[in-house]
Amino acid sequence: MVAKSTFLSQQIPTQEFLTETMRRKGSGLDFILSNIALASYAKLGGTPWHLKVDNPMAHELVVGLGSTSISDSRLGARQRMVGITTLFTSQGRYLLGNMSNAVPFEEYGKAGVEMLTNAIERARGDMNWQKSDEVRLVFHSFKPLKDTEADAVKAVAASLKDYHVDFAFLHVAQELDTVLFDSDNVGAKSYSAGVMKGEFAPTRGTYLTLNKSNTILSLTGAREIKKATDGLPYPALLHLHRCSTFTDMNYLTEQVYTFAGHSWRSFDMARMPVTIAYSQLIARLLGRLGALPQFSVDSIHGRLNRLRWFL
Repeated sequence: MVAKSTFLSQQIPTQEFLTETMRRKGSGLDFILSNIALASYAKLGGTPWHLKVDNPMAHELVVGLGSTSISDSRLGARQRMVGITTLFTSQGRYLLGNMSNAVPFEEYGKAGVEMLTNAIERARGDMNWQKSDEVRLVFHSFKPLKDTEADAVKAVAASLKDYHVDFAFLHVAQELDTVLFDSDNVGAKSYSAGVMKGEFAPTRGTYLTLNKSNTILSLTGAREIKKATDGLPYPALLHLHRCSTFTDMNYLTEQVYTFAGHSWRSFDMARMPVTIAYSQLIARLLGRLGALPQFSVDSIHGRLNRLRWFL
């Protein structure tokens, strides 16, 4: 962390990996090097790939809220930090927008509204928004949004009087006590152990609509399970807040699934959409760096704010 903070203070992103990784030989090394190259390329300002939008609308901004708990020791007091990311569409492609500081859990509501306001201003200029354009604001949150938080976003949307604005507040719950089964799935072969893994696990991307506001989405299939002993993966629960004006759960569910395959940190499929996963990485890193006396959070602004320094 000390070395990383020193480089970041000079606007230089860094890539770290274990000594054991450097010394590894033979099988699997090609996958390791590919992931290191991917993250390093993104940190240098490269764009490995874009996500194509099937049915692009005029303008869509997707805001992700992710949290993590940090401590200075295993037994020390823990503090919950929240990170925020923004993605938006441009010509039918999703692009990573602004990234905020990590903020204490109690302050994330205010920071989120400020982040959304800044992202809208940037997008309005970069994309040359025209009067009467359709604008959609989508929130992916690690926790259920309160009515007061939804009202704050509605106030921001109300200020955009020249546009037709819809918004959706989606809680992406990672911890769920429900498991989906596919009785026809025999699983995938585990080449390291020579046995089958993920028997009865639904294919990645399978989702079950519970009602007009809730779906269960499987983001880990038999192929994505690491070991045969890992058992069945748990799906994610997507819950739409009642204040949402955009209520197409099929679209929102498929969007979460698409974002879960968009991480520039690894070629492996992720368990969570990048909107939340990136926010968690930001919160974890800035929370740990903030504990160092020589680190200033202002280091991530400017040039670094357009790079993926947190991958």
